Amino acid sequence: MERRVTACLMVVVALAFAGCGNGSRAATAKSLDEWIRAIRALVLKGERPNAFTIPKVPIFKMPSAADDIGREVDQAAGDFSRARDLSYTGTRDIFCTWFAWYMETGRTLPSEEDFPDLLLGYIYGKVPVPPSREAIDAANLLRDSIDRAQSADAQVRNAATAAACSIPQTP
Repeated sequence: MERRVTACLMVVVALAFAGCGNGSRAATAKSLDEWIRAIRALVLKGERPNAFTIPKVPIFKMPSAADDIGREVDQAAGDFSRARDLSYTGTRDIFCTWFAWYMETGRTLPSEEDFPDLLLGYIYGKVPVPPSREAIDAANLLRDSIDRAQSADAQVRNAATAAACSIPQTP
């Protein structure tokens, strides 16, 4: 009899933990959805990405594809900020706004030849002459990250936007 009670208790405890885990995942998905709704309200659908203050990104377990894209955007922001002697955090914010704008508007990306000049023009008001190879490569890494995210499903796109806008990971 004691074994049966112990076995039943183990099953109940296991089910309780499983239920808690599912509730936790649902809360995580809900907080990501709320964050994406906040971003959508900030992103203007005009011809160019707009500047906005990034809401605090929720902490959640991202799909690996979104995590990879977030790391690429982080690397691109670090490389670009070093190549242009800009603040890393400011560059990361600009890369976030561009990433979110392309995700929310669904606009077609400019070519690899045009994208760096558009990004530099956005930052400086005009294209500094000549852009370095490092700045061009970093801009195109951002472009490629956006392209990969645009071709992913909605869950990965949302998580990738959050990853691209998360707190800087590298100085």
